Amino acid sequence: MILDISSSKEEAPQDEFIDHSLKVKKYLETKAEEAGGISSEKLIEVFKEAAKEETEMVFCLAKINNFLELFLGNQSFKTAVANEFFPEEQCFIKAKEEVKEFGLEEIVFEDASQFYLETEMMNLEIL
Repeated sequence: MILDISSSKEEAPQDEFIDHSLKVKKYLETKAEEAGGISSEKLIEVFKEAAKEETEMVFCLAKINNFLELFLGNQSFKTAVANEFFPEEQCFIKAKEEVKEFGLEEIVFEDASQFYLETEMMNLEIL
């Protein structure tokens, strides 16, 4: 009897969402640093909530931009509530640029849970 062990030596394919998650995390850390006064963990929460609404990367980044405008006081809270917090056109324009700048245009996802983006609060909820 001869056993073929060559298949066991093959490396398992790496989950592409590890790389995707690292790119998204880098983007969120950069946005948090630029904004100042907000943590990248909060932006992870905003991103994951946006990804539950829509599985389009530009939309998720537009939601981040919209959130930061609200946070930084560049948009009135009243306007945001009236628009049900839907990002305005300038948020989408900026998001389209950022998708290219951060190499996020290739990311296609079906569910927010595909990303390996966790916060301390999410880890505490698991316990």
